[in-house]
Amino acid sequence: MVKVREYWRGGTRVRAHTRLPPGARKQLTIALVAVAAVFVFSHTGPATEASEPRRPSTNRSTPPSAPTGGKEEPRPGPSWTVTYPIPWDRDGS
Repeated sequence: MVKVREYWRGGTRVRAHTRLPPGARKQLTIALVAVAAVFVFSHTGPATEASEPRRPSTNRSTPPSAPTGGKEEPRPGPSWTVTYPIPWDRDGS
């Protein structure tokens, strides 16, 4: 980066700043377009076995097990840690 010192231009003060050196903008644009092209074209190949949706197997040797009879156990509820009324010493002693 090129550092430009503070200067006056047409009666207006221009603060110090930095800018790209000559030719750097074109090089940066070419690099960004190359990166974008690699990103866009990297996943456009033919479908592979890993990317195809899986189909269920048709050659099962045993049927899936049936669910055991009976009602499912209910989920336990929350366990409360506070009981009311809460006793405490109100007179501060």
